[in-house]
Amino acid sequence: MKAKSDTPGRVATLHGFRSSFRDWASENGYTRDLAERALAHTIANKVESAYHRTDLIKQRPR
Repeated sequence: MKAKSDTPGRVATLHGFRSSFRDWASENGYTRDLAERALAHTIANKVESAYHRTDLIKQRPR
């Protein structure tokens, strides 16, 4: 797609968009877990993942 970047000679990337979203979520009071779920990240630690079954529905904005 070659979307323009703010940095001369570079193009914007999907990772940059994801990073911007993560910063926005943190700055607006969303928890780490909720932001990571929104980005479809999985929990790498298998033990933690096994016990983390919530859908975080109460923390989602309405």
